[in-house]
Amino acid sequence: MAVSMKGVIDLDSIVSRRADLVATDIDDDKVFLDIESGKYFGMNRVGGAIWEMTEQSIAVKAICAGLMERFNIDETTCQTETLQFCQALHDAGSLLLEAKN
Repeated sequence: MAVSMKGVIDLDSIVSRRADLVATDIDDDKVFLDIESGKYFGMNRVGGAIWEMTEQSIAVKAICAGLMERFNIDETTCQTETLQFCQALHDAGSLLLEAKN
């Protein structure tokens, strides 16, 4: 599996989180620490759900399907916000993007 540290994420993208990041739950939120950079990030329940789903490689469209089952959200909003969130994590170096063949 080749991964890219730079790229544009779309619904067909396969993503996974970096294995070396440390995460914990605080109330209904999730916080993770990038020990390498010393930065930490906080996420709400939806972000935490995405974080959990990206433990293994997964297509962004599958993340959206899982979120729509779990939360009361329409498809268009879910796709737009999930793409934005995943792109932000990827741009920060926390979410890996598998290279397309």
